[in-house]
Amino acid sequence: MGKTLKTVGALVANAIVAGFFGLACAFINLLWLEYAIKHFPKVSYTMDYQTQFGIISAAGYFLLALFRMVQSRLNTIFPRGIEIVILSIFLAIGMIGFTPVPDSHFIRYMIDQSTVQNQGPTLDVPKGPENK
Repeated sequence: MGKTLKTVGALVANAIVAGFFGLACAFINLLWLEYAIKHFPKVSYTMDYQTQFGIISAAGYFLLALFRMVQSRLNTIFPRGIEIVILSIFLAIGMIGFTPVPDSHFIRYMIDQSTVQNQGPTLDVPKGPENK
């Protein structure tokens, strides 16, 4: 009974920590989206997107914790700090890369914006008979 109780307690504790981790990631994502909306006019988002990002963040933490518990046979209940940092880096890359832009994604939008700015304005000058 001791091992079962320890397993259930570890799962409950990790579920609670995963929920707070998901909330923290969703809050950081909200700050990023508000910044992106202010500086990049095509960016938009819905609350469904925000909720899904928080759920994905919490699920990523919980799966990492579950994998860590199974791998160590309950010797380690919580993930190590470096694992959480790596998960956070992947979430940050996903957060920026999957920022909602209509008919595109944020990285393509940034590339298009930078190429338009580097090319400069184009002028349509009609060609006369002597310039043909």
